Amino acid sequence: MGGYFDAAEKWLQLAETGYRALAAQDPPAARRATVIPVYRSVFARFHGEFTKAVALCQRALTAAPDGEDRLKGVILLFLGQAYYFSGDLQNAERALEEAIRYTLSS
Repeated sequence: MGGYFDAAEKWLQLAETGYRALAAQDPPAARRATVIPVYRSVFARFHGEFTKAVALCQRALTAAPDGEDRLKGVILLFLGQAYYFSGDLQNAERALEEAIRYTLSS
């Protein structure tokens, strides 16, 4: 993403549209679509929209398929970062500890 948010947004929109069309018949596409809100959460964080960043990560976590512990660990890492930058250190710590558990179990 490297700070090129406008260009990245265009590519995220294309990916989102493509994955949405494929998700019903292609489980890997559905899995990839799950992480798009996580990338959007990074945009929100860089723009100071921490509540939005948290909500986007929570949405991704809810959409993550069962059995995808590594994916959930990554989402929780970004959720922890969103909480951290919002100043909510208690939830940041909880999310990051959970990220570690999911990552180690995968």
